[in-house]
Amino acid sequence: AGLGRKSDDELVRMVLGGAQPLAALRPLKDTDPVRYLAVTMRIKAERGTTPEEVQAQLQATEAAKKQEEERIALQSKEKRLARGMQLKKLLAQYPEEATPCLGEGLKDFFDRTGAVWATAASEAEEREGRNQSKQIRRDGFHLAEQRYNEVKPWLEEFQALLVLEQQEEEAAGEEARRVQGAGAGGLASRGREHK
Repeated sequence: AGLGRKSDDELVRMVLGGAQPLAALRPLKDTDPVRYLAVTMRIKAERGTTPEEVQAQLQATEAAKKQEEERIALQSKEKRLARGMQLKKLLAQYPEEATPCLGEGLKDFFDRTGAVWATAASEAEEREGRNQSKQIRRDGFHLAEQRYNEVKPWLEEFQALLVLEQQEEEAAGEEARRVQGAGAGGLASRGREHK
């Protein structure tokens, strides 16, 4: 009862400050499970990483992404095409309605495919003899998140291949227009010379 009167901020400070262990929040789980989840997630997030660690993780991710893009750029066109086909086969092993699209974030993916994951979670709940709609949605989101995280590296690599291919096509088109422009200019000037 005492926990219910405290604000979420007070509960977070209470645990992070060391006044109470995380286990002291268990009574809240029975009375207000949604609030319990929100508070414990905040505690775990604040306990787990400092702003400097978050920044370092972001920088490491960006550096790895850039390194992968550079590695892809150095491959021959044939190797990139072969890798693109390999990635398409990897992605094709999953139903299209349960696979993220290129550039699609987790939230958009779950919004688009939520029914698929709710059905999968509902079937799992039935096998376990439970049937709670909120839990089914949470479990469905968890399943979607697992799939998203599983195929995201492939999608990012495939996207990088597509971007590189598009850049090469644009460069080739520019070169062709430049050569055509130079050739047309030469003919036009000859035409004037003969008059």
